[in-house]
Formats: sequence, structure tokens, C-alpha cells
Amino acid sequence: MSGWTLAGIDLGQFVASGWAVTIALVVMSLQLAVIAWLRRATPGAAQGLVSAAAPGAALMLALQAAVTGAGPIWVLIWLSVSYPLHLIDIGLRKK
Repeated sequence: MSGWTLAGIDLGQFVASGWAVTIALVVMSLQLAVIAWLRRATPGAAQGLVSAAAPGAALMLALQAAVTGAGPIWVLIWLSVSYPLHLIDIGLRKK
């Protein structure tokens, strides 16, 4: 598709299949789990982590819907979900 390869993998096909976004979501989830475990003694740490990561995860799902051809409605749904999550995150940070 793109002509770019890495270790024999066509990167254009890799991104278009949605695997790049899936791997990014898995890595982000693992990072959150490790950080939550390291900060387990801090009250409210998990809530802060989830509220910070949720808007980004929704944007990544919108990207995945766009590159896999899931249809514009799914892109719109995930974009629409990300904005209120972002506002919630901002509200929690101001407290």
C-alpha cells in the first residue's frame, strides 16, 4: 500500500488494518495498570489516571474506525464521546 516496510511488514497495511491503534491502546492500558499499581497508596490516583486517558482512548478508537473503514458514524460517535470525557477530565483537575 505505502511502500514503507519495517521488518518485512508493510506499514501502510499495518495501519490500515487497525492493528497500529490496537497495539497503542494495549500499550496505554498496560502503562495505566503499572502506574496505578505504583501509585496504589495515593487516594484517587486511579480516578485521575482513567479520566486523563479516556479522551485519548476515544480519539484512538475514532482513528481506528476511520482507517479500517468502519464508517463515518463510528468516527463521529467516538469523537463525540471524547469531548465530554475531556471536559470531565478538566473539571476533575480543577478541583
